[in-house]
Amino acid sequence: GMVHAAEAYDVANNRMLAFGGILEGVLDGRLWQLDLASPVAAWSEVQPATASRPGPRRGARFVYDPNGGNPRLLMFGGWKGSLATSICDELWELSLTPGLESWNQLFLGGGPPALADASVVYHPASNAAFFHGGQLASGGYVNSTWRLTLGASPAWALLSPAGAPPARFAHSAVFDPIGDRMI
Repeated sequence: GMVHAAEAYDVANNRMLAFGGILEGVLDGRLWQLDLASPVAAWSEVQPATASRPGPRRGARFVYDPNGGNPRLLMFGGWKGSLATSICDELWELSLTPGLESWNQLFLGGGPPALADASVVYHPASNAAFFHGGQLASGGYVNSTWRLTLGASPAWALLSPAGAPPARFAHSAVFDPIGDRMI
């Protein structure tokens, strides 16, 4: 099976998407979908319409962006090889129109360093994604929290929340809508 893939639920199209990871011991760069509306759910490969696409990686993170009814996934970071120095700081968007999926790399500047295995949640009220922790290319771990404001002009901002947990990577996080917080 596939491990360490970027995964997200595509709300608009009722499907699960997964990109990259390690498949049978090899770093993978394919996009897969699981159609959850089908009575017999099965994985199938998605062939994006663009020649430009991210290379194989593991430990990247997807976040679903409703983008005003034009949904997309944003993917950040990950390992592009077996060495820690192969961690990247790339940000990619994937448009989600079924049959017309396409990749586009975003160059925002002012964002986090190269990170792998951070956690991420989407915050609907601020239309932003919050990334926490991760592993650096140097091999160290961080406890930093970054906000990626979404919409027409995405932008990064480093936050300084009180009581941040110790540095970590390969952890999970969820958004608590009642408490309006990342856990």
